[in-house]
Amino acid sequence: MEGAIGKVESAKFTYCMKFINYSSKVGDPKRAGGALLDITICTITYAYRLFGYPVKIESKGLVQSGIDHEEEIYMEFPAGEKVSIRASIVDFKGLEKMKIQGSEGQIKAFLYHAGQKVVCRKGLFKKEQYKGKGATIGYMPEFDTVASEIREGLKESQVVPLQTTSDVMHILDTIRAQIGLEYTNLE
Repeated sequence: MEGAIGKVESAKFTYCMKFINYSSKVGDPKRAGGALLDITICTITYAYRLFGYPVKIESKGLVQSGIDHEEEIYMEFPAGEKVSIRASIVDFKGLEKMKIQGSEGQIKAFLYHAGQKVVCRKGLFKKEQYKGKGATIGYMPEFDTVASEIREGLKESQVVPLQTTSDVMHILDTIRAQIGLEYTNLE
């Protein structure tokens, strides 16, 4: 599928689900609850893997009762690519959708976090579907990768290097500062 949509220019991620429960980790400010570290991190990671580290980050969010309920994030990247993100744990508006726009087409996916199917469209009429292979739903593939790398004696993941983790956390810290979210009195 590489090159199927030309040069990638932008991406839009929506990850919204209404599942706030104040007795769970997601709803507990003492356990760094909220959207940012539960679901927004996924969209930030996808954007980072597509384009690298952003040169511009603009965020706004809704913070109540010590947790962030939702964020809207806009990022620009070194080669001019743009990403917009909306994530929420208090509503379903937008659900879970992804759109990657290229110079010659686009890729769309619904429930993209599961990675099972994307639709690639070139021009007005040409449309192709790509389906995931194997057990790609859930965390088992990630656990398997970590276990394999540990068995190989690796000190750093080849899939998610330390620099990637550090960069994504820095992006999250920037967003957190912009929306006024502070993690205090953590357990």
